[in-house]
Amino acid sequence: MRRHSVRLGICLVALAALSHPADQPIKEVGVLLGLRGPSGLRTLWIQSRGPTLVLSRELPSVVVPHRSRLCRLLLTTANTDAGFSHKATFTHSGISVDCGKGRPKGRPDDSEGCEGSTSIKLLFVSSTHVSLDVNVDSACYGRTSSYDTFMVVPIRHFVDRWLFRPFSLGLPLDSLGQTRGALKDPAVQACKSSDEELRGMLLTLLELDSCSEILPTQWGIRRSPGRWTIVGRTVGTRTIQIDYDAPGRLPSGIYSWAQEALSPTAVLEQVKDAQDFVTSPGGAFALLLRPDVIQAARVQDGLLVLGDVLGNKHPEEAIVSIEWATGSNVPRWAVLIDELAATAGKRARPTPKPEARTDGR
Repeated sequence: MRRHSVRLGICLVALAALSHPADQPIKEVGVLLGLRGPSGLRTLWIQSRGPTLVLSRELPSVVVPHRSRLCRLLLTTANTDAGFSHKATFTHSGISVDCGKGRPKGRPDDSEGCEGSTSIKLLFVSSTHVSLDVNVDSACYGRTSSYDTFMVVPIRHFVDRWLFRPFSLGLPLDSLGQTRGALKDPAVQACKSSDEELRGMLLTLLELDSCSEILPTQWGIRRSPGRWTIVGRTVGTRTIQIDYDAPGRLPSGIYSWAQEALSPTAVLEQVKDAQDFVTSPGGAFALLLRPDVIQAARVQDGLLVLGDVLGNKHPEEAIVSIEWATGSNVPRWAVLIDELAATAGKRARPTPKPEARTDGR
């Protein structure tokens, strides 16, 4: 009986090999790729079609999934001297996440007696968190101040309402540090060190007289080639600052996708001018950001097989959001993207395909 079972098993395996060739169909994937550039924010909706990737839609602003919907992250600027206080001339930057429940609510703070500006630079967006670099220049009652601060804030704070000058709302500036537990503050560690040369170098860089003047490290998230990195900012009381990448991966509660299937070194060896890249879940596809274009590729045996150029890009454009859909979520997201394009009051459109490269790269 056992011999017959073995023979039957061998036959079934042979039949399966005949009916399913070695080149298995690639699992359907789609990605919302959010970009920040000199002209603002935009999102590309890119889907797999058989063995390649195609650009299906381009949307203004950054689009991310939030709960069961797709939402647009919006940045805006408002001036207070016209409508709120004749004594205030403060230009506020605001942020909102529009999930289609009506016009976002909120207004700038009334900064009576002050003048200046705040600006927000978007560094990272996921379905749960936003990382910002906020710059403040102000003069209130004869006193001037200027500083930058990193923030990692839960996205729910911005859903369907404008928040202007979010740093003033008591939101946690160190939410990343709280999530990760005790992130070691390198400036504090250096000051506790018995190495006098190291302490002296730190104080010289920050233009400080003593370690007591060093402010707590701020934590943020930003893009490095092929990965998201935790970034720390050490600030002295005289507004000199040092930014650096901290070791470790992002907490799963902030960003859940696994590390890229290729290393930055491996990509740069094959594509010398690659600025950044992302790989799909499962590692079958890759997207390359080159100085002037975004290009699709297949990943085979750890090597890139370059495909079509999907669209143009500005040399200074950088990734701020990567959200993958797989399987049945791909057509579902495609429908939601069409709805979002319609409610945004502007029909999303594919980016005109640039001319194909003729240099074989």
